[in-house]
Amino acid sequence: MCSGYYSYKEGYTPDFKGIDNFNGQIIHPQKWTDDVNYNDKNVIVIGSGATAVTIVPEMAKKAKHVTMLQRSPTYVVSAPEKDPVAKILQNFLPNKAAYFFVRWKNIIRQHWFFTLCKKNPKRVKDFILSQIRKELGPNYDIKKHFTPNYNPWDQRMCLVPNGDLFESIKNKKGR
Repeated sequence: MCSGYYSYKEGYTPDFKGIDNFNGQIIHPQKWTDDVNYNDKNVIVIGSGATAVTIVPEMAKKAKHVTMLQRSPTYVVSAPEKDPVAKILQNFLPNKAAYFFVRWKNIIRQHWFFTLCKKNPKRVKDFILSQIRKELGPNYDIKKHFTPNYNPWDQRMCLVPNGDLFESIKNKKGR
């Protein structure tokens, strides 16, 4: 269950009516072990935050099918796993200098994006949703599954590396 945590010792687990009657295995990501077997099984990941959007594509590689169950959608943005600017700078600068410049580039970009979200939330929302539409195609219900009822950055956004969450959805291994 990807429902967030409030303690490193014990992750938050909501009370689910009838949970005692469930015959399957229930695993909180904070209690994940290497012996968890989900090969060729149907899996439900509860939550749509950072942990969920990270775990769904990975589980979809081995599971029969993975469903991400969410109370409400979260803004999801795709970005390259490897920073292309960092790759270039590492060829020309010592590692410490390249790290310094890439870190400041990321801080400035993040600040710019946050400011844009606050000044023109509709424009950013439309842009994010258009990018998801490009990833998933015109027939996918973006409004239902990826359109929160709040503005970008009113709550945190989720970043998916290389669009892997969208790939699992397109491959019908995740939804």
